[in-house]
Amino acid sequence: MTSDLSNKVVLVTGASTGIGAAAALAFARAGSKVVVHYNASRDAAESVVARAREAGARADAVHGDVTAAGEVRRIVAQAMALHGRIDVLVNNAGGMVGRIRIEDYTEDYLQQVLALNVTQVALFMKEVVPGVREERERPAVECWEGIPRNQVAERVWKGPTNFRFQVSDSCSVVDP
Repeated sequence: MTSDLSNKVVLVTGASTGIGAAAALAFARAGSKVVVHYNASRDAAESVVARAREAGARADAVHGDVTAAGEVRRIVAQAMALHGRIDVLVNNAGGMVGRIRIEDYTEDYLQQVLALNVTQVALFMKEVVPGVREERERPAVECWEGIPRNQVAERVWKGPTNFRFQVSDSCSVVDP
């Protein structure tokens, strides 16, 4: 059973292009209020916001570097200032730090890869999930791009102990 997504506040990281942009637009078409996060692609993010607004959704762009903990806190705070809450977090930001041969890996390179693809996911969850837990009546979804790349993992919370985990081809809200 799919939840009613109208008026849900959705923060999508890495939402200026690709899967993130598609997710933001899908939530917009479902009636959600969308916060489109971007780092380097401002014009693309503004285009996603414009398309979401054309679909009738309230949409805003938020800039920030997800690899910096202070920026993650600011991104979440800005989304909260815009909408008062976050109902759905789509942790989509991530990618290659650079293509280098494995024998050329350095500890610094590996830390950059982990910061972009792992650490920021936990940092966003740390900032968003406590607020969701405070409002036990509101189911929330946290999802992120998983491996293999064409699958998305999602975890659904309703309160601090009632959750379900599933892997699917797309990110959707499932009632617990």
